[in-house]
Amino acid sequence: MTEGLQRRARDENGKPILVSQDMNYQEWYNKYIDKEEGIIDNLFNKNRKVQLTDITNQRVSIINQAFSNNNIKTIALNTNIKSIKLGENKAYHRQGNIVLKHNYDSHTVIHEIGHTVDYNNKWLSSNNNFVKAIQVDKQYILNNKEIYNKLIKNNSNYKELSDIIGGMTNNEIVGNYGHSKKYWKKSNKLERETFAQMFTMAGRDDLKQLELFQKYLPNIFKEFDDLIRRLL
Repeated sequence: MTEGLQRRARDENGKPILVSQDMNYQEWYNKYIDKEEGIIDNLFNKNRKVQLTDITNQRVSIINQAFSNNNIKTIALNTNIKSIKLGENKAYHRQGNIVLKHNYDSHTVIHEIGHTVDYNNKWLSSNNNFVKAIQVDKQYILNNKEIYNKLIKNNSNYKELSDIIGGMTNNEIVGNYGHSKKYWKKSNKLERETFAQMFTMAGRDDLKQLELFQKYLPNIFKEFDDLIRRLL
Protein backbone atom coordinates (compact mmCIF):
# COMPACT_ATOMS: atom_id res chain seq x y z
CA MET A 1 0.00 0.00 0.00
CA THR A 2 1.62 3.25 -1.17
CA GLU A 3 -1.09 5.77 -0.22
CA GLY A 4 0.37 8.60 1.87
CA LEU A 5 3.98 7.67 1.11
CA GLN A 6 6.36 10.43 0.05
CA ARG A 7 9.65 10.68 -1.78
CA ARG A 8 12.36 13.34 -2.03
CA ALA A 9 12.37 15.92 -4.85
CA ARG A 10 13.47 19.51 -5.41
CA ASP A 11 11.58 22.77 -5.95
CA GLU A 12 12.34 25.45 -8.59
CA ASN A 13 15.19 26.79 -6.43
CA GLY A 14 16.82 23.37 -6.00
CA LYS A 15 15.75 23.05 -2.36
CA PRO A 16 14.83 19.54 -1.14
CA ILE A 17 11.11 18.88 -0.65
CA LEU A 18 8.85 15.88 -0.08
CA VAL A 19 6.20 14.98 -2.67
CA SER A 20 3.69 12.18 -3.01
CA GLN A 21 5.26 8.94 -4.17
CA ASP A 22 2.52 8.70 -6.82
CA MET A 23 3.33 12.11 -8.36
CA ASN A 24 4.75 11.74 -11.88
CA TYR A 25 7.29 14.04 -13.54
CA GLN A 26 4.77 16.25 -15.36
CA GLU A 27 2.66 16.72 -12.23
CA TRP A 28 5.80 17.66 -10.27
CA TYR A 29 6.93 20.07 -12.99
CA ASN A 30 3.58 21.84 -13.25
CA LYS A 31 3.24 22.24 -9.47
CA TYR A 32 6.75 23.19 -8.42
CA ILE A 33 8.51 24.53 -11.52
CA ASP A 34 6.00 25.73 -14.11
CA LYS A 35 3.55 27.13 -11.54
CA GLU A 36 1.72 29.61 -13.72
CA GLU A 37 -0.50 27.63 -16.05
CA GLY A 38 1.06 24.43 -17.29
CA ILE A 39 2.89 26.25 -20.07
CA ILE A 40 5.14 23.28 -20.85
CA ASP A 41 1.98 21.24 -21.41
CA ASN A 42 0.73 23.92 -23.77
CA LEU A 43 3.96 23.94 -25.73
CA PHE A 44 4.13 20.23 -26.38
CA ASN A 45 0.62 18.82 -25.96
CA LYS A 46 -0.60 17.89 -29.42
CA ASN A 47 -4.19 17.43 -28.21
CA ARG A 48 -4.70 21.04 -27.14
CA LYS A 49 -7.26 23.07 -29.08
CA VAL A 50 -5.03 26.00 -30.05
CA GLN A 51 -2.46 24.91 -32.62
CA LEU A 52 0.75 26.91 -32.51
CA THR A 53 2.62 27.85 -35.67
CA ASP A 54 6.36 27.27 -35.57
CA ILE A 55 8.21 30.37 -36.85
CA THR A 56 11.63 29.48 -35.48
CA ASN A 57 13.11 29.65 -38.98
CA GLN A 58 12.28 33.39 -38.96
CA ARG A 59 14.35 33.98 -35.83
CA VAL A 60 17.05 36.16 -37.42
CA SER A 61 14.52 38.32 -39.26
CA ILE A 62 12.36 38.73 -36.14
CA ILE A 63 15.38 39.80 -34.08
CA ASN A 64 16.69 42.20 -36.73
CA GLN A 65 13.31 43.92 -36.96
CA ALA A 66 12.73 44.12 -33.20
CA PHE A 67 16.06 45.40 -31.85
CA SER A 68 17.40 48.95 -32.20
CA ASN A 69 20.58 48.61 -30.16
CA ASN A 70 23.25 46.66 -32.05
CA ASN A 71 25.04 45.33 -28.96
CA ILE A 72 21.86 43.92 -27.45
CA LYS A 73 20.85 42.61 -30.88
CA THR A 74 24.15 40.72 -31.09
CA ILE A 75 23.46 39.09 -27.72
CA ALA A 76 20.00 38.06 -28.98
CA LEU A 77 21.39 36.62 -32.23
CA ASN A 78 23.96 34.61 -30.28
CA THR A 79 21.33 33.21 -27.92
CA ASN A 80 20.16 29.63 -28.39
CA ILE A 81 16.40 30.03 -28.81
CA LYS A 82 15.00 26.51 -29.03
CA SER A 83 11.74 27.54 -30.67
CA ILE A 84 9.52 30.51 -31.47
CA LYS A 85 5.84 29.70 -31.87
CA LEU A 86 2.84 31.81 -32.73
CA GLY A 87 -0.81 31.60 -31.77
CA GLU A 88 -1.43 31.99 -28.04
CA ASN A 89 -3.45 34.77 -26.38
CA LYS A 90 -0.40 35.81 -24.35
CA ALA A 91 3.37 35.82 -24.79
CA TYR A 92 5.71 33.81 -22.59
CA HIS A 93 9.08 32.09 -22.34
CA ARG A 94 9.80 28.65 -20.93
CA GLN A 95 13.12 26.82 -20.95
CA GLY A 96 14.45 28.51 -24.07
CA ASN A 97 11.12 28.30 -25.93
CA ILE A 98 9.15 31.45 -26.81
CA VAL A 99 5.46 31.74 -27.63
CA LEU A 100 4.04 34.96 -29.13
CA LYS A 101 0.58 36.29 -29.89
CA HIS A 102 -0.38 36.72 -33.55
CA ASN A 103 -0.27 40.51 -33.16
CA TYR A 104 3.08 40.58 -31.33
CA ASP A 105 5.21 43.74 -31.34
CA SER A 106 8.93 44.43 -31.01
CA HIS A 107 8.58 45.22 -27.31
CA THR A 108 7.24 41.72 -26.62
CA VAL A 109 9.87 40.02 -28.76
CA ILE A 110 12.73 41.75 -26.93
CA HIS A 111 11.21 41.06 -23.53
CA GLU A 112 10.76 37.33 -24.09
CA ILE A 113 14.23 37.04 -25.62
CA GLY A 114 15.47 38.81 -22.48
CA HIS A 115 14.02 35.97 -20.42
CA THR A 116 15.69 33.48 -22.77
CA VAL A 117 19.08 35.18 -22.38
CA ASP A 118 18.60 35.08 -18.61
CA TYR A 119 17.66 31.39 -18.67
CA ASN A 120 20.41 30.31 -21.11
CA ASN A 121 23.06 31.89 -18.89
CA LYS A 122 22.05 29.91 -15.79
CA TRP A 123 19.64 32.63 -14.68
CA LEU A 124 21.82 35.73 -14.77
CA SER A 125 19.19 37.48 -12.70
CA SER A 126 20.14 35.26 -9.74
CA ASN A 127 23.63 36.78 -9.70
CA ASN A 128 24.34 37.79 -6.09
CA ASN A 129 25.30 41.38 -6.94
CA PHE A 130 22.19 41.84 -9.08
CA VAL A 131 19.92 40.47 -6.34
CA LYS A 132 21.59 42.70 -3.73
CA ALA A 133 21.23 45.74 -6.01
CA ILE A 134 17.50 45.11 -6.30
CA GLN A 135 17.16 44.90 -2.52
CA VAL A 136 19.15 48.10 -1.96
CA ASP A 137 17.09 50.08 -4.48
CA LYS A 138 13.88 48.50 -3.16
CA GLN A 139 14.64 49.63 0.39
CA TYR A 140 15.36 53.15 -0.82
CA ILE A 141 12.03 53.24 -2.63
CA LEU A 142 10.15 52.02 0.45
CA ASN A 143 11.84 54.72 2.51
CA ASN A 144 11.08 57.46 -0.04
CA LYS A 145 7.62 56.59 -1.35
CA GLU A 146 6.66 60.21 -2.01
CA ILE A 147 9.51 60.60 -4.51
CA TYR A 148 8.60 57.42 -6.39
CA ASN A 149 4.86 58.08 -6.33
CA LYS A 150 5.61 61.35 -8.11
CA LEU A 151 8.00 59.62 -10.50
CA ILE A 152 5.38 57.05 -11.54
CA LYS A 153 2.61 59.64 -11.70
CA ASN A 154 4.67 61.68 -14.18
CA ASN A 155 5.75 58.60 -16.16
CA SER A 156 2.82 56.22 -15.78
CA ASN A 157 2.95 54.97 -19.39
CA TYR A 158 6.50 53.64 -19.13
CA LYS A 159 5.85 49.90 -18.94
CA GLU A 160 9.22 48.79 -17.66
CA LEU A 161 9.53 51.45 -14.96
CA SER A 162 5.96 50.88 -13.81
CA ASP A 163 6.33 47.11 -13.68
CA ILE A 164 9.59 46.97 -11.75
CA ILE A 165 8.64 49.56 -9.15
CA GLY A 166 5.26 47.86 -8.85
CA GLY A 167 7.03 44.59 -8.13
CA MET A 168 9.26 46.19 -5.52
CA THR A 169 6.33 47.77 -3.68
CA ASN A 170 3.78 44.96 -4.11
CA ASN A 171 1.92 47.28 -6.50
CA GLU A 172 1.57 50.02 -3.90
CA ILE A 173 3.34 52.28 -6.39
CA VAL A 174 2.50 51.35 -9.98
CA GLY A 175 1.59 53.08 -13.24
CA ASN A 176 -0.52 51.84 -16.13
CA TYR A 177 1.30 48.55 -16.48
CA GLY A 178 2.29 45.79 -14.07
CA HIS A 179 2.00 42.18 -13.02
CA SER A 180 -0.42 41.09 -10.31
CA LYS A 181 0.39 40.91 -6.59
CA LYS A 182 0.00 37.14 -6.82
CA TYR A 183 2.65 37.02 -9.54
CA TRP A 184 5.16 39.00 -7.49
CA LYS A 185 4.86 36.56 -4.58
CA LYS A 186 6.42 33.79 -6.66
CA SER A 187 10.08 32.96 -6.20
CA ASN A 188 12.60 34.83 -8.37
CA LYS A 189 9.94 36.75 -10.33
CA LEU A 190 11.15 40.19 -9.25
CA GLU A 191 14.73 39.44 -10.28
CA ARG A 192 13.77 37.79 -13.58
CA GLU A 193 11.28 40.47 -14.61
CA THR A 194 13.72 43.23 -13.63
CA PHE A 195 16.37 41.68 -15.89
CA ALA A 196 13.91 41.20 -18.79
CA GLN A 197 12.54 44.74 -18.47
CA MET A 198 16.04 46.23 -18.38
CA PHE A 199 16.96 44.09 -21.41
CA THR A 200 13.86 45.41 -23.20
CA MET A 201 14.77 49.04 -22.58
CA ALA A 202 18.36 48.46 -23.69
CA GLY A 203 17.28 46.54 -26.78
CA ARG A 204 14.93 49.33 -27.82
CA ASP A 205 17.50 52.06 -27.10
CA ASP A 206 14.92 53.61 -24.79
CA LEU A 207 17.25 56.33 -23.54
CA LYS A 208 14.57 58.22 -21.62
CA GLN A 209 13.71 55.25 -19.40
CA LEU A 210 17.34 54.19 -19.08
CA GLU A 211 18.18 57.67 -17.79
CA LEU A 212 15.37 57.40 -15.25
CA PHE A 213 16.70 54.04 -14.10
CA GLN A 214 20.22 55.38 -13.81
CA LYS A 215 18.93 58.19 -11.60
CA TYR A 216 16.25 56.45 -9.53
CA LEU A 217 17.41 52.81 -9.53
CA PRO A 218 21.19 53.32 -9.75
CA ASN A 219 22.31 50.04 -8.22
CA ILE A 220 20.14 47.94 -10.54
CA PHE A 221 21.30 49.98 -13.52
CA LYS A 222 24.97 49.42 -12.67
CA GLU A 223 24.70 45.68 -12.03
CA PHE A 224 22.61 45.11 -15.18
CA ASP A 225 25.24 46.95 -17.20
CA ASP A 226 27.92 44.70 -15.70
CA LEU A 227 25.94 41.57 -16.60
CA ILE A 228 25.46 42.73 -20.19
CA ARG A 229 29.15 43.50 -20.59
CA ARG A 230 29.92 39.91 -19.70
CA LEU A 231 27.82 38.74 -22.64
CA LEU A 232 29.43 40.98 -25.26
